[in-house]
Amino acid sequence: MLKLGLAFLTAVLALNALAGSRGLPAVMHARREYQRDEQALERLRSENAALRRDIHRLRVDPATVEEVARRDLGYMAPGEKVFVIHDVTSADRSSPAPPPTPADPAPAPAPAP
Repeated sequence: MLKLGLAFLTAVLALNALAGSRGLPAVMHARREYQRDEQALERLRSENAALRRDIHRLRVDPATVEEVARRDLGYMAPGEKVFVIHDVTSADRSSPAPPPTPADPAPAPAPAP
């Protein structure tokens, strides 16, 4: 009888280890979640390091500050000209574009005496 009880107890414990709430599936799920979190942490550490490098460059390099101001804020240096180019959609291409108008028309030539 004792052997039968021990065999039953062993079977119950083995079944619980394999299929219980803290059994093999739960352990496998926890390992996958740990690996996913570890990858996310590494990605965040890498991003943090890149941001620290950007901060350092912005603090010590005036050219970097100028580049960011131009790219993100649309700043331009004195004397520069801005050209705005509009994309043309396929519907707009069906009719010919009007000829460009000059900004400063040239003066008409004086008549010969």
